[in-house]
Amino acid sequence: MIRVSIVLKMVYLHSLSLAILLSISIVSFFLIQSHRHFNLSSHKLEQVITHLEKNYTTINHIDTETAAQWLQRFPNTIVLDIRETEEFGVSHLKNADNVPPKTSIAEVVSTVLKNASSEQKIIVYCSVGVRSAQFAKKLEAAGYNNVYNLKGSLFAWVNEGRPVYQQDKRVSKVHPFDKKWGQLLLPEYRHLL
Repeated sequence: MIRVSIVLKMVYLHSLSLAILLSISIVSFFLIQSHRHFNLSSHKLEQVITHLEKNYTTINHIDTETAAQWLQRFPNTIVLDIRETEEFGVSHLKNADNVPPKTSIAEVVSTVLKNASSEQKIIVYCSVGVRSAQFAKKLEAAGYNNVYNLKGSLFAWVNEGRPVYQQDKRVSKVHPFDKKWGQLLLPEYRHLL
Protein backbone atom coordinates (compact mmCIF):
# COMPACT_ATOMS: atom_id res chain seq x y z
CA MET A 1 0.00 0.00 0.00
CA ILE A 2 2.85 2.34 0.86
CA ARG A 3 4.56 1.49 -2.43
CA VAL A 4 1.36 2.23 -4.37
CA SER A 5 1.07 5.55 -2.55
CA ILE A 6 4.70 6.44 -3.36
CA VAL A 7 4.25 5.40 -6.99
CA LEU A 8 1.09 7.49 -7.25
CA LYS A 9 2.87 10.50 -5.75
CA MET A 10 5.76 10.03 -8.19
CA VAL A 11 3.34 9.77 -11.12
CA TYR A 12 1.53 12.88 -9.87
CA LEU A 13 4.79 14.86 -9.50
CA HIS A 14 5.97 13.68 -12.90
CA SER A 15 2.62 14.70 -14.46
CA LEU A 16 2.79 18.05 -12.68
CA SER A 17 6.34 18.61 -13.96
CA LEU A 18 5.24 17.77 -17.50
CA ALA A 19 2.26 20.13 -17.20
CA ILE A 20 4.55 22.94 -16.01
CA LEU A 21 7.03 22.29 -18.81
CA LEU A 22 4.21 22.19 -21.34
CA SER A 23 2.83 25.49 -20.02
CA ILE A 24 6.26 27.11 -20.21
CA SER A 25 6.67 25.80 -23.75
CA ILE A 26 3.30 27.15 -24.84
CA VAL A 27 3.93 30.58 -23.28
CA SER A 28 7.41 30.67 -24.86
CA PHE A 29 5.97 29.73 -28.24
CA PHE A 30 3.43 32.57 -28.14
CA LEU A 31 6.02 35.06 -26.94
CA ILE A 32 8.33 34.08 -29.79
CA GLN A 33 5.46 34.27 -32.29
CA SER A 34 4.37 37.70 -31.07
CA HIS A 35 8.00 38.86 -31.24
CA ARG A 36 8.25 37.54 -34.80
CA HIS A 37 4.99 39.31 -35.67
CA PHE A 38 6.35 42.55 -34.22
CA ASN A 39 9.44 42.34 -36.40
CA LEU A 40 7.62 41.01 -39.43
CA SER A 41 6.61 44.49 -40.61
CA SER A 42 10.12 45.90 -40.62
CA HIS A 43 11.57 42.70 -42.11
CA LYS A 44 9.20 42.71 -45.08
CA LEU A 45 9.64 46.45 -45.55
CA GLU A 46 13.40 45.86 -45.74
CA GLN A 47 12.73 43.33 -48.51
CA VAL A 48 10.74 45.95 -50.43
CA ILE A 49 13.55 48.49 -49.98
CA THR A 50 16.16 45.98 -51.23
CA HIS A 51 13.97 45.10 -54.20
CA LEU A 52 13.57 48.77 -55.15
CA GLU A 53 17.28 49.49 -54.85
CA LYS A 54 18.03 46.54 -57.16
CA ASN A 55 15.35 47.46 -59.71
CA TYR A 56 15.80 51.24 -59.69
CA THR A 57 19.56 51.53 -59.88
CA THR A 58 19.52 54.71 -61.96
CA ILE A 59 17.82 56.79 -59.27
CA ASN A 60 19.15 58.05 -55.95
CA HIS A 61 17.83 56.55 -52.72
CA ILE A 62 17.98 58.28 -49.35
CA ASP A 63 17.46 56.73 -45.91
CA THR A 64 15.07 58.26 -43.40
CA GLU A 65 17.81 59.50 -41.06
CA THR A 66 19.59 61.42 -43.81
CA ALA A 67 16.28 62.77 -45.14
CA ALA A 68 15.34 64.04 -41.66
CA GLN A 69 18.72 65.79 -41.39
CA TRP A 70 18.37 67.35 -44.85
CA LEU A 71 14.89 68.64 -44.07
CA GLN A 72 16.35 70.50 -41.07
CA ARG A 73 19.60 71.66 -42.71
CA PHE A 74 18.23 72.51 -46.16
CA PRO A 75 14.79 74.12 -45.70
CA ASN A 76 14.41 74.70 -49.44
CA THR A 77 14.40 70.93 -50.11
CA ILE A 78 11.29 70.10 -52.13
CA VAL A 79 9.26 67.19 -50.77
CA LEU A 80 6.81 65.46 -53.09
CA ASP A 81 4.23 62.99 -51.80
CA ILE A 82 3.44 60.62 -54.69
CA ARG A 83 0.23 59.19 -53.28
CA GLU A 84 -3.45 59.66 -54.00
CA THR A 85 -5.13 62.71 -52.48
CA GLU A 86 -7.10 60.49 -50.05
CA GLU A 87 -3.85 59.00 -48.71
CA PHE A 88 -2.22 62.43 -48.43
CA GLY A 89 -5.28 63.73 -46.54
CA VAL A 90 -4.70 61.27 -43.68
CA SER A 91 -1.08 62.35 -43.12
CA HIS A 92 2.10 63.38 -44.88
CA LEU A 93 5.57 64.77 -44.25
CA LYS A 94 5.70 68.39 -43.15
CA ASN A 95 5.57 70.84 -46.07
CA ALA A 96 5.11 68.07 -48.64
CA ASP A 97 3.28 68.78 -51.88
CA ASN A 98 0.82 66.13 -53.00
CA VAL A 99 1.43 64.84 -56.51
CA PRO A 100 -0.97 61.99 -57.33
CA PRO A 101 0.90 59.20 -59.18
CA LYS A 102 -0.78 59.75 -62.54
CA THR A 103 0.09 63.46 -62.63
CA SER A 104 2.14 64.27 -65.71
CA ILE A 105 5.70 65.48 -65.30
CA ALA A 106 4.82 68.54 -67.43
CA GLU A 107 2.10 69.49 -64.94
CA VAL A 108 4.44 69.05 -61.95
CA VAL A 109 7.18 71.08 -63.65
CA SER A 110 4.76 73.89 -64.48
CA THR A 111 3.24 74.04 -61.00
CA VAL A 112 5.06 72.53 -58.01
CA LEU A 113 8.54 72.78 -59.55
CA LYS A 114 7.90 76.06 -61.37
CA ASN A 115 10.54 77.99 -59.38
CA ALA A 116 12.90 75.08 -58.72
CA SER A 117 16.32 74.76 -60.32
CA SER A 118 17.36 71.46 -61.83
CA GLU A 119 20.01 71.24 -59.07
CA GLN A 120 17.62 71.71 -56.12
CA LYS A 121 17.23 68.72 -53.79
CA ILE A 122 13.92 66.88 -54.26
CA ILE A 123 12.78 64.07 -51.97
CA VAL A 124 9.96 61.89 -53.26
CA TYR A 125 8.04 59.34 -51.25
CA CYS A 126 4.83 57.31 -51.30
CA SER A 127 3.74 54.49 -48.98
CA VAL A 128 6.70 52.11 -49.39
CA GLY A 129 8.67 53.58 -52.31
CA VAL A 130 7.31 51.95 -55.48
CA ARG A 131 5.26 54.84 -56.88
CA SER A 132 7.84 57.40 -55.80
CA ALA A 133 10.69 55.41 -57.43
CA GLN A 134 8.77 55.43 -60.70
CA PHE A 135 8.17 59.16 -60.37
CA ALA A 136 11.81 59.86 -59.44
CA LYS A 137 12.86 58.14 -62.65
CA LYS A 138 10.56 60.44 -64.66
CA LEU A 139 11.86 63.54 -62.88
CA GLU A 140 15.45 62.56 -63.62
CA ALA A 141 14.54 61.99 -67.27
CA ALA A 142 13.09 65.53 -67.27
CA GLY A 143 16.50 66.91 -66.20
CA TYR A 144 16.25 67.11 -62.41
CA ASN A 145 19.60 65.89 -61.07
CA ASN A 146 19.06 65.78 -57.30
CA VAL A 147 15.99 63.60 -56.94
CA TYR A 148 16.01 61.14 -54.03
CA ASN A 149 13.54 58.34 -53.36
CA LEU A 150 12.93 57.92 -49.61
CA LYS A 151 13.83 54.33 -48.67
CA GLY A 152 10.78 52.61 -47.24
CA SER A 153 8.96 55.91 -47.81
CA LEU A 154 6.28 57.02 -45.37
CA PHE A 155 5.86 53.58 -43.78
CA ALA A 156 9.54 53.40 -42.78
CA TRP A 157 9.45 57.03 -41.65
CA VAL A 158 6.50 56.59 -39.31
CA ASN A 159 7.54 53.09 -38.13
CA GLU A 160 10.65 54.82 -36.76
CA GLY A 161 8.46 57.23 -34.81
CA ARG A 162 9.13 60.23 -37.04
CA PRO A 163 6.47 62.96 -37.30
CA VAL A 164 3.67 63.09 -39.86
CA TYR A 165 1.11 65.83 -40.31
CA GLN A 166 -2.43 66.43 -41.45
CA GLN A 167 -2.11 69.90 -42.88
CA ASP A 168 -0.10 71.60 -40.08
CA LYS A 169 -1.29 69.39 -37.20
CA ARG A 170 0.94 66.54 -36.04
CA VAL A 171 -0.88 63.19 -36.18
CA SER A 172 0.12 59.56 -35.71
CA LYS A 173 -1.84 57.60 -38.32
CA VAL A 174 -0.90 56.82 -41.92
CA HIS A 175 -3.16 55.66 -44.73
CA PRO A 176 -2.25 51.97 -45.22
CA PHE A 177 -2.86 52.00 -49.02
CA ASP A 178 -4.72 48.69 -48.66
CA LYS A 179 -4.93 45.84 -46.15
CA LYS A 180 -2.04 43.89 -47.67
CA TRP A 181 0.47 46.75 -47.88
CA GLY A 182 -0.81 48.17 -44.60
CA GLN A 183 0.72 45.13 -42.86
CA LEU A 184 4.08 46.84 -43.36
CA LEU A 185 2.96 49.59 -40.98
CA LEU A 186 3.19 48.98 -37.27
CA PRO A 187 -0.40 48.61 -35.99
CA GLU A 188 -0.31 51.76 -33.86
CA TYR A 189 0.27 53.88 -36.97
CA ARG A 190 -2.26 52.18 -39.26
CA HIS A 191 -5.28 54.31 -40.20
CA LEU A 192 -8.48 52.30 -40.53
CA LEU A 193 -9.75 51.85 -44.07
